[in-house]
Amino acid sequence: MRCACFLVPFLLGCGVKFGDGGGGSSGGGGVKPTDASADAITGVACGRDMVTGQQLCSGVSSCPGLLIDPDMFPGCGFVPGSMNISCLCNEEVLCPMGMPKSCADAIKLLQDSNVVLVCSQASEPICKPVAR
Repeated sequence: MRCACFLVPFLLGCGVKFGDGGGGSSGGGGVKPTDASADAITGVACGRDMVTGQQLCSGVSSCPGLLIDPDMFPGCGFVPGSMNISCLCNEEVLCPMGMPKSCADAIKLLQDSNVVLVCSQASEPICKPVAR
């Protein structure tokens, strides 16, 4: 078990510094589930990773009240303009957690996953290199 704990800092990016609201909940409390495809999606509480410049958002406009907790999911967030939840891994690649179709799907995805699991696929083609 020590080995897994030792690897965590190497799998994770430095973390995205989110704007106001970045410390919100990833659970379902207070979330108004709406159809994620109803309107154009804009990011909420977005920030850039200080090392890579990769932008991620703590929430999206289509899911009011749903904010990804940066303490539970460091370096993870919504890719701006989409429902795509991804994590910055190894300060090199952006790995997808998933592309939920609704706010309820996003909540379930966050409940069923974690950053170590997402970043364990960092060497797979599913992860995309971060442009610096």
